[in-house]
Amino acid sequence: STITSIIIPDSVTSIGESAFAGCSSLTSITIPSSVIKIGSSAFEDCSNLESIQIPDSVAQIGGLAFAFCTKLKTVTLSRSIAAIENFTFEYCQSLETILIPEEVETINQFAFSECDALKTVMIRSGLTDIRDYAFSGSDSISAVYYEGSKEQWYDIVIGFANNSLIDAEKHFDWVPEESENTFHVINFGWYYSPTVKQVIAAVYDSSGRMI
Repeated sequence: STITSIIIPDSVTSIGESAFAGCSSLTSITIPSSVIKIGSSAFEDCSNLESIQIPDSVAQIGGLAFAFCTKLKTVTLSRSIAAIENFTFEYCQSLETILIPEEVETINQFAFSECDALKTVMIRSGLTDIRDYAFSGSDSISAVYYEGSKEQWYDIVIGFANNSLIDAEKHFDWVPEESENTFHVINFGWYYSPTVKQVIAAVYDSSGRMI
């Protein structure tokens, strides 16, 4: 695919499973605040995607959603998700920094595994559980900034094979910078053309009509 940019219209509420998986030329994606769900593997193996801003409207991100996005450097997570699912950012090998929002309680297995360039993890005080292998293979983590106290940090359940995170220098009591009508999308599609460089997504209802 030669598509480099995708703008999702603000009529869309859900991005389906594997919707843009394997779009290897894609470098940018605009997700509107109408979207409440990103399906599993939605952007998996978009190997040239460089940044993603997930609006606070998104309450669920499926596993593997951004896995193998090897050039992904910048991620802004929604403040409405309670968990980061299995393998969501696995093999995002250019990601250097991640901020875990206050609302996230659980980071599931392999969520940030094999993120070779990941050096800094910033964690708000709502986190209670880091599952086995969540950061396995991400061996460059050198600093963890935690909003809570040292005592609160040791209350977090940290599973097996998260050694880099455990061994990193900790900065406790970190103060972070503060930086309507919807419908269910039944079918979500887009057209391919070898000459197209930008796509505005098309949404269809159950009868096949474009919305």
